Amino acid sequence: MVAPPYNQNMKTASLLARYNGTIIKESLENPDILDDFITTKITVTGDENPADRWHIHDVEATREQLEMLSKIIKPTKYYAHFWDKDRNIIIVFRNKIFEFNFDNKSAWQPAIEHGLSVDIPREQLDFSISSQVIPEFGTKRENEERRDGGCGIVFDPATQMYAVGKQTDNGFFRLFSGGVDPKEDIREGVLREVVEESGLHDFLHVEQIAEAFAHYHNSLRNVNRVAKATCFLIILKSASLIPAKLEAHEKFSLAWATASDIFANWQTHGADGGCDHWIYFMKKAVARARELGYDTTSEQAE
Repeated sequence: MVAPPYNQNMKTASLLARYNGTIIKESLENPDILDDFITTKITVTGDENPADRWHIHDVEATREQLEMLSKIIKPTKYYAHFWDKDRNIIIVFRNKIFEFNFDNKSAWQPAIEHGLSVDIPREQLDFSISSQVIPEFGTKRENEERRDGGCGIVFDPATQMYAVGKQTDNGFFRLFSGGVDPKEDIREGVLREVVEESGLHDFLHVEQIAEAFAHYHNSLRNVNRVAKATCFLIILKSASLIPAKLEAHEKFSLAWATASDIFANWQTHGADGGCDHWIYFMKKAVARARELGYDTTSEQAE
């Protein structure tokens, strides 16, 4: 492995946090391999590209995740690379990790000796089309309604607290969430729900952190649902409020809690698995808020 100067001052745990790149794969022996990666875009290369059969995945990954990937991807059948704006590149190939600047051809030598071609010819890595993997949570129920949407996990750096909707009847912590029409932009739809349900509106930073398929019982409407849910991390600029616009069935109010308190609340109220996708999202959000330097008090979610 080459360890160039560019990464020496970066935290090891977040070395690849903002590296965008590609994962090119033939098929996955274990489809869960990509579950912990944030897939930001999928495209298929055109015929003008010599690798026209490849699927391109733009992803974000931590060093830990990359090392995990290097251990479990099938040797010689998978290839992944990540880079930054300065063309520093990290490559996973045949279960090893290589790091160097793309333009420094001499630095490619260890990877080349390991069998990687600088041009990565199609005949060396002949991959077929594949699809994105999205994790699935909850228990399938009869008469499920499909209602795609999303949620926002809101963090206030000033108080080091997360915003939740505390249910009036039993104290259950809800994420601010709702359905989004297919023609509506998912980001705009989720932010609208957050503003309407919480009254919070002064946002500093918003980013999509994860997607999941969720089976759950909507206790407010008393219906079983399945949804493709998209979660956004929202960092507040301030906790100033405008009047919330709750619907008649929405019996909750804005409350503040630590990440550990939220997890504890869901363990108490989520025995049926209905909170599993929220737990997944919350872990992602806490990790990302810590990585960005906003959350300085929460422990790393396991």
